Amino acid sequence: MNKHLAVVTIASLLALSTVGCSGDSGSSENTTAPAANANADSGSNANSSTSSNADANASSNSNANAEATDDSSGNNAGSDNAAATGPTADKYPKLDNPNLTLVYYMSPEQYAQTKKENPDYFDNTMETIPEFEKKYGGKVQVIATDWGGMLEKTTAMQNAGTAPDLFLVSDQTFHNTVTKNIVQPVDDVTTDEDYAFWKVGKSVFAWKGKTYAIPIKPYFKYILYNKTMFEDNGLKTPKEYYQEGDWNFDSFAEVGKELTQDTTGSGKIDQWGFSTYQDFIPAIMVENGGSFLKVTDQSVTSGLSDPATQEAMKYLSDWTKQPGGFINFSLNVYDAFNSGKLAMAVGPEYPQPSLSFDVDMVPFPVGPSNKDQSEFVYPQGWSVPTGSKNPQGAAAFVYMLNQLTKDKGEKLELKRFGQENYDMINDPDMKITYSIDKGLSNIWFLIGSVANLMHDQVPPATIAEKINPQINAAIEKVYGKQQ
Repeated sequence: MNKHLAVVTIASLLALSTVGCSGDSGSSENTTAPAANANADSGSNANSSTSSNADANASSNSNANAEATDDSSGNNAGSDNAAATGPTADKYPKLDNPNLTLVYYMSPEQYAQTKKENPDYFDNTMETIPEFEKKYGGKVQVIATDWGGMLEKTTAMQNAGTAPDLFLVSDQTFHNTVTKNIVQPVDDVTTDEDYAFWKVGKSVFAWKGKTYAIPIKPYFKYILYNKTMFEDNGLKTPKEYYQEGDWNFDSFAEVGKELTQDTTGSGKIDQWGFSTYQDFIPAIMVENGGSFLKVTDQSVTSGLSDPATQEAMKYLSDWTKQPGGFINFSLNVYDAFNSGKLAMAVGPEYPQPSLSFDVDMVPFPVGPSNKDQSEFVYPQGWSVPTGSKNPQGAAAFVYMLNQLTKDKGEKLELKRFGQENYDMINDPDMKITYSIDKGLSNIWFLIGSVANLMHDQVPPATIAEKINPQINAAIEKVYGKQQ
């Protein structure tokens, strides 16, 4: 293993942190996706968001993971876990304007072809379009681009005076679009019912007291593990630990170290306990109740000095040190997993019927400062661009999309994951945690710098002292000086 962890390129991290962003209910064509479905679109793979803006440097490649939980308080913005009243079957019986234009990374023609090749493929946006047109009598025009081109296409249309009515935002893009006035508040065209579908509610996409996107079902990000390897080594599986309420940092490390082995007797480790990409670092901070960035809907500050964050960094340092650690960030993750040389990884797609061994899935482990078992999800939502001529129709479209996901997409998700995993993912009592972008252009450099310092066994307090000024400077460039 290299002395220093390689700082993963922005492009590769963005691609890996957003793949599958529309939800996968069947096997994805891109099997490197670490983000699991939740909108049940089988195989819809988003890649990276391209920096663009009508009049600024709204970099969607600046993917700063600010963290939150659904029951958080203080500096972490959390989900309001839906509204008191659930969604009604027909909230929008009619529309004054039934015509919409939306920017998306897939065309109806592409979807039809993919659906022909794979009948289980399901994209909730594409499935909603004909239903919307049938109900309201209008036309939905899709401006197709790739995942990384959605923001650029939207701003180009705004500059031309033909703003679309909807485009998809994620942790890659959200706060950039708000601070650069690319999107408009949706509070005037929505009610609590619009946010009552999922545990991730309206506060996820709130800033300065206004809501700028309507959430769709978030992605459950999970650890896929080689079940056969665990059994062959006589080890309890992560699922068994989870079912016992004991899937935590310590049990994760215990099995990871047991399965980090020199299987050939060469004197070199050729089988590793765990590997993934460096977006796992802020996620583990969240899973211990800390955060890389502390976020409310009013401010953004560094979270590195938080005791829970520093505790998570201590664990990460132990997990990555050599000798003695079990995480190797330098691996080609999915090649290693598919060849049976890696016990656990974030993603890839579940199930994996083509592999020669059995696999299973489990949520991320939780740390000692986060007592409740939780699941880490990836939020995304639809925003209404500034200049849209039909915000109300846009809200009605997303409402129908969420209904369709509940009614149809969930059945496909159940088929894909099986009853046990489906129940685990959708446990109504499960706390959720998540990360969302706060617009720092150099976020992956900062995370990579923390990773290298942890690998070199630099104490967490020293890491915070060294990196905090850089984080604060990056925040100030986007949000101004924070109090």
